[in-house]
Parts: sequence; C-alpha cells; structure tokens
Amino acid sequence: MNIAIKRIDIKPQTKWGKLTMKCEIHINDFKETLYPSLDWWDLDDYQLQWQEGLKRLIDHDRSCLVVTIDNPKLRQFIEWWVLYKIDNKIYVRNSIIISDIYTERIGDKPFTTDTCYDFIPDRSELYDEDGNKISEWVVNWEENLKETA
Repeated sequence: MNIAIKRIDIKPQTKWGKLTMKCEIHINDFKETLYPSLDWWDLDDYQLQWQEGLKRLIDHDRSCLVVTIDNPKLRQFIEWWVLYKIDNKIYVRNSIIISDIYTERIGDKPFTTDTCYDFIPDRSELYDEDGNKISEWVVNWEENLKETA
C-alpha cells in the first residue's frame, strides 16, 4: 500500500508529558514516527479514523488521517495528513491546526472521528503565505485502492 498508518508499540508511553502511543505513517517510500496524544481520543478512535479515512477516498475526493489531537479545552492542537483525490492520484499534505487557525476553522464545533472531514480545506492553495510551494506527496490511487477495498 502506498499510504498506510499503524500502531508500532503495544503499550502507551509518556512522551512530552502526556500519554501517547508510538505509531508510523508510510507514504510511498517516506516513513515517519508519530506519537498520538491519548488525552482526548483513545487509540481505538485513531485506528477507526485511519481506517475510515483511507476507505473514504473510494467515494469522496478528500479525506484525512488525524495523527494527534489534544483536549481542546487545554490546548487547541491537531496534526493531520490531508488527502485529496484528483483523477488517479492522491495528494497528501501534512498539516497542523493551532491557535488562530483552530479558532477560525473549528471554533467551538466538535472535532470527532465523524466530523473531522468537515474541516478539510480546499486544495486551491498551492503556495504558503511566503510564496513557497506547499509540500505534498503524490500517490497512485489505483495501487492504493487495491489495498483499501
């Protein structure tokens, strides 16, 4: 599979002062270790969202994989990988939602495993505010579809 996300360790661990679980995301040849915070969502929430997030691309042109979310009453922080399906390609971007961006995009609305897809921005912006091209990975959809279905 060209996009995969999974748990690595069996037991949670404390990292950065909070309970986390060591996980990994693979996009083509890229691999990154992740530490989802377990103070708002539990591991089952993440794994359910990851599974649904990949399957969602069968019928939708955008999806996401939430890799950590903090309790919004304590810290407004979300890290996620946003997925855009265009033609036979999936464009994958890593993104963080914090502070003003969180307030503007999410506000007081619930960000859950069901509603997270409502907050995915359009892919219309290809450059950041400094004029740099936004980094994204490109994955062949048909190869990923064989593994997802």
